[in-house]
Amino acid sequence: MSGKEDATILMNSAVPFAKQMLATHGEFHPYGAYLQIGGAVTDVGVKADGAPAPQKINSLISAFRVMANDPAIVAFAVVYNVSIKAPDGVVTDAIQVALEHRDGYRVDILYPYPLLSG
Repeated sequence: MSGKEDATILMNSAVPFAKQMLATHGEFHPYGAYLQIGGAVTDVGVKADGAPAPQKINSLISAFRVMANDPAIVAFAVVYNVSIKAPDGVVTDAIQVALEHRDGYRVDILYPYPLLSG
């Protein structure tokens, strides 16, 4: 499979939790997941210790980049909340998914909240 295909599998596994937390609680804390050879996805949370979200995001990314040295790890995703400015100038919240694949494929996907209808 290509890096993009693996990243899509990982994203499709990771994003529903953010949508569920938004629907239930109106927010979510940063979290991540990684894809192993064979297709298993492992979810990873961050300790709710009062650290600011950017610190949690950076900790997850750093830990995943270290883990990426393991040949069994194919890709990782970090999922967090951001505010974005739409083309019409309106600022809205969005789920951001930062994906990295061991073959060098990297992408950030944004899901503005108004699009979360399913």
